[in-house]
Amino acid sequence: MSEADGVLTLPAPLSLTVRCRLLDTSDHGFRASHDCPELLAGTQVQLESPLTGTVTARVIWTAIMGDHIESGFYILS
Repeated sequence: MSEADGVLTLPAPLSLTVRCRLLDTSDHGFRASHDCPELLAGTQVQLESPLTGTVTARVIWTAIMGDHIESGFYILS
């Protein structure tokens, strides 16, 4: 896993694990590219990445960008 790669874990009832690529990060959030249309605004996820460690975040927005999907996340902890 490169520094810009990560794994998003969605809790039940979805119970999904999604590989993602971190595009931007800040103290309060991050933007990631992925292929999971189930990541809707309000969904809480856990991100594990060499760049961020393990953090809990909430999806703020999701946009379909042609052949991939991008989402913005707010870090909760």
